[in-house]
Amino acid sequence: MALAGSFMRELRRRAAGAVVVGGIAVFSTCPSCGSSPAPAKGIGDEPAEGALPLGENPFSDEGPTRASIVAAYFEQRGCSFSAAFESGWVALDQQATVVLTFRNRGALPITLVLERDEGFWPFDSVEHGCVRFDVAAKWASLRTGVQTLEDRLRLDLPGDLEIAPGGDAELRVPLELKLPTDGEALVARVQPTLHPLAIRCGEEPERMIALRFPAIEVRFGPAAVVLAAADDPAPFERALAEVPAHVVAAALRRAESGRAETVDRLIVSLPGPDAAARRARCVALEWLTDRRLGDSVERWRSWWEAEGNRGATGNGGR
Repeated sequence: MALAGSFMRELRRRAAGAVVVGGIAVFSTCPSCGSSPAPAKGIGDEPAEGALPLGENPFSDEGPTRASIVAAYFEQRGCSFSAAFESGWVALDQQATVVLTFRNRGALPITLVLERDEGFWPFDSVEHGCVRFDVAAKWASLRTGVQTLEDRLRLDLPGDLEIAPGGDAELRVPLELKLPTDGEALVARVQPTLHPLAIRCGEEPERMIALRFPAIEVRFGPAAVVLAAADDPAPFERALAEVPAHVVAAALRRAESGRAETVDRLIVSLPGPDAAARRARCVALEWLTDRRLGDSVERWRSWWEAEGNRGATGNGGR
């Protein structure tokens, strides 16, 4: 208590001669050790280099964003990166693969450190970098109709990735997405973010930078739909005639060539040979039009007659 009292008395004594700048007391000597700091620019007439004008908020959002700083770092070193799915359509019983591509057009080698030994034997361990997938998905089944889901997946990555000057390198990462057991079609929009342990560029100091890639999209459906050519109408017509469980995915595939035409074909084919066929057509219409009109043939036909010619197909292509 005596020591604390002595310190506070010394602090008040020195504060009496302090210069107040912006509500902060600036001491000519340190209150605790008595040492003198380096001369402070900006206290006198000459403003400190890079100082903000009086009254401006140093935490405003008008400065460079983190994304622009990261982009500038790689641009200055001639490095770029992109993401894509190995295939735009994947069978429901298969796994999608994300391909992360890195291109080095600079003069220095770039290394993504993805694995590093920590500690010492017998307490040593291996630390890994990882990739994170933020997933927003839309899926459908004849039982539940059109649904949405969100998920976040993480996968540790082994080894380092080296990109030589003038070279390219790839990371192929499986998307371990658990699909609904009764899903007949699913579209996933995925935002990959790579978290290496460090990034090395030549002899520069290591930096810790998370790489956020643009969002990419993949679609899942029955193998008979996935394996057909994109412009082949046969899987869609076969699904309408014989396989209700394939109608939603086949309609999505067909809608890539013309959504309004696909909606019109679904409306014309209503109600179908049985209840399952009618249900499949209505679920496909709900997905493609963003309209929830149930399984009523009359409501769908009335809506299409009133709105169809005005391009009222919503944003259901996703």
